[in-house]
Amino acid sequence: MVKYIILDFGGVIVAPTTGHWDITKKLLELVNINKIDINKFKEIRKKYSEILSEKVTTMEEEVDMFYRFYSGILKDLDYPDYDDIAMKVAVDRTYSFDKYKIFDDVYKQLERLKKNYKLILLTDNWPCVIPYLKEFGLDKYFDRVYVSSIYGFEKKDKVFFDLPIEEFSISSGEAVFIDDNESNLDIAKEKGLDVILMDRKNSGINSKYEVISKLSDIRKTSKFIYKTPELSTERLILRRGSVSDYKRVYEYDFTKLRNINGEFELVKYDSNLVEDFADVEPESYDWIVYLKDGNIPIANIVCDRERKDINAIEIAFNTHPNYWRKGYSSEAIIEVMRFLFTQGYDNIICGYDEGNFKSEGIGKKLGFVPYEFIKDAWTKNGVGINSYVTILSKERFNELYNKRLK
Repeated sequence: MVKYIILDFGGVIVAPTTGHWDITKKLLELVNINKIDINKFKEIRKKYSEILSEKVTTMEEEVDMFYRFYSGILKDLDYPDYDDIAMKVAVDRTYSFDKYKIFDDVYKQLERLKKNYKLILLTDNWPCVIPYLKEFGLDKYFDRVYVSSIYGFEKKDKVFFDLPIEEFSISSGEAVFIDDNESNLDIAKEKGLDVILMDRKNSGINSKYEVISKLSDIRKTSKFIYKTPELSTERLILRRGSVSDYKRVYEYDFTKLRNINGEFELVKYDSNLVEDFADVEPESYDWIVYLKDGNIPIANIVCDRERKDINAIEIAFNTHPNYWRKGYSSEAIIEVMRFLFTQGYDNIICGYDEGNFKSEGIGKKLGFVPYEFIKDAWTKNGVGINSYVTILSKERFNELYNKRLK
């Protein structure tokens, strides 16, 4: 189960304002770019690039580093007043906040991802990135920020990846690393991390790794798609279903079968709307429950909405009224929970609304206990409806169902 998402900074969170990391707005302001051979600039840059890999722990040291970098390049280009220009560019690159532009989707997607995962920033960068993150409110999204220069080594040195792996005790399958540099992904893969290549330009790059062009695509990759396995009990088969199966399960509108505000009536569900149920989000486990005898679809169980604070996943279920009070729901749910606990979860949560006595009763029968109370969680016909969240731990499940899970 993925618990951590490790993100690169440049090319994933931000891009250079000018389109080039080393040619800053201040450099363009002070240097007549028409008098510089860009190809020669890039060639000379290689000569001084090792300066940027030095261990730099303060912004004062960073200014000195950039000064030596730019003064060396400008001197070799025979540019006049190179010393004064290099210092001004170095100070600006270290302390200015206009050197990067944040990609449009960053805030919304980091907010979304943080609800379910620990987010880690692993960047080949310098101390100036810390105040930059604070200035633009990005720091609050990350559980930890690792800056290469502060530790004295970069991603290419391999040991840089050991920092988050060791600090968070990350095991295989628990973390995904996202970078725009394929060579960095090679190293991360070697370190046991799952990897995704970020291609912000959506250039159609051909890579051996999965490629995304925006943060919202992260959870659509195979690393995050819940692969719903086929399960079975003595009487039941559980597997992904077809649209026709969903239509049979959802013959009646379950929102009117839950005793909410005293409402309980058999009302046919719009079969056209049911088709949406079969268009399953990749972030959900989704089973249709079938009777082995006749292969008849009788129920639906969905698991999603992970809670990283308690390492839990939420389970929800609906059973066709013709199959109530036969033990099918409990039988299927127990088998699903048995599977979920093998996927690394410590707890399973289940919610129900006030008045939904059937769901409340099934939860108690299965061993769920109260965990949270949400007053006026939603409104029905002008009346506030309270909701309850119940929880079942892996340890308690083992005690109840006599099959030790590892």
